Amino acid sequence: MPGITNISGEKKKRKRDNAPPEPKESKKHIIDAGASPKRDYQSEILLLESKILESRKNYNGISTLLEYLRGEYAGLEQDVVAPVALCRIFCKLMATGSLSKTNNSSDNESTIVQWLKERLQDYRSALLTWLGLQDPVKQITAITLLMRVMKEEAKHLHVSEHATWSSGFQDMISSLVEIDAASGARVEFIEKYVEEFDDIRYYTFARLAYVSSSLPGRGEDANISQRRPSGWKPGDQGTERN
Repeated sequence: MPGITNISGEKKKRKRDNAPPEPKESKKHIIDAGASPKRDYQSEILLLESKILESRKNYNGISTLLEYLRGEYAGLEQDVVAPVALCRIFCKLMATGSLSKTNNSSDNESTIVQWLKERLQDYRSALLTWLGLQDPVKQITAITLLMRVMKEEAKHLHVSEHATWSSGFQDMISSLVEIDAASGARVEFIEKYVEEFDDIRYYTFARLAYVSSSLPGRGEDANISQRRPSGWKPGDQGTERN
């Protein structure tokens, strides 16, 4: 019966015509699906910090964190988080005696201690470069971390008073004077440390005397020396001002 066949065919045709088109994957969706997810550097750095403090076999992670402070990573998210993590790492290692040699230390232990001290020096050097950045926040961060490390060294490494105020501290003072862009760091150091602690004030001006003599024409023109507290004299050293 042709009529029935034709009617049936028309129904099938109408069904096909009314069927919704198959969805097509947009180009934007394809691009999004293939894009790499954003790395969570803060979580990565915190995990690395945890592993470093957990076992000596992870100490090489310190070198990885140091890379975040310089080179291709400069100015990115991780170079802000990494120095704070490194400060915690070095402070905890000093507190646990991991940066101290003893008479009973084996050759292997002495080698590890020496390696850690070299990385600590690398850390200081990297922070000193921040003093020349056109970024007041990073300048202030560098000063805060440098002073925190120096405090822990004096507390846990049992070095002499002279050693405490030499090397790293002297390098920092020299950088504050010599780097013209370090104005934010100079203000922070003066207001937070020089004007509050007698011993810091004393050794700061002792270092300034040396720096001034080696920089003709700078002398008292160095910004940091213009804020000498009234009534200060070389004998005023010791603790926090009352």
